[in-house]
Amino acid sequence: MYILYPNLEIKIIIEATHKPLEKLLANELDVAITSDPASDKSIKYVELFKDEVIAIVQKENGLAHKKYLNATDFSDQTLIIHSYPMETITVYQHFLKDQKVHPKNIIAIPLTEVALEMVKSDRGIMTLPGWALRPFVSSPDLQQIKIGQKGLIRIHYAAIRHEDAKKKHILDFIENFKELTNR
Repeated sequence: MYILYPNLEIKIIIEATHKPLEKLLANELDVAITSDPASDKSIKYVELFKDEVIAIVQKENGLAHKKYLNATDFSDQTLIIHSYPMETITVYQHFLKDQKVHPKNIIAIPLTEVALEMVKSDRGIMTLPGWALRPFVSSPDLQQIKIGQKGLIRIHYAAIRHEDAKKKHILDFIENFKELTNR
């Protein structure tokens, strides 16, 4: 992108993580990445990539032997999440909420490495996308388990305002992002 657009400034705005579409419509972002598209007619979505959210448990946890987790498997567990609100947590939003299941406890730990140490010591379970787990999969203390019989698959989209849908620099950014994420 820099070679094509040397004067273009790219900023990643972490504060927009929990409300990216709101920030997009408020012109605080030019492109938002989301796995929860809204039905707002002023937003255009471009599919970027798919990923699977996986549960991680300590190898001695009673769930470690299962091929996949049902929603009720979470009801007697402490779920370790990165941050609140719960509506932004994929396993809650797209798996537990519909089945009216709540974990026994919920702990927010924003650092993946610290959260995984909690899982290793069997103080809770967590869910992460497979790509975020890759650096940690070699740990003999952790077991990965599919969420639901078919897995918990997400589709990530680039969201842009319809009035920006023909801007070459935005379209080039999205295409470059797609190339990077689909390697």
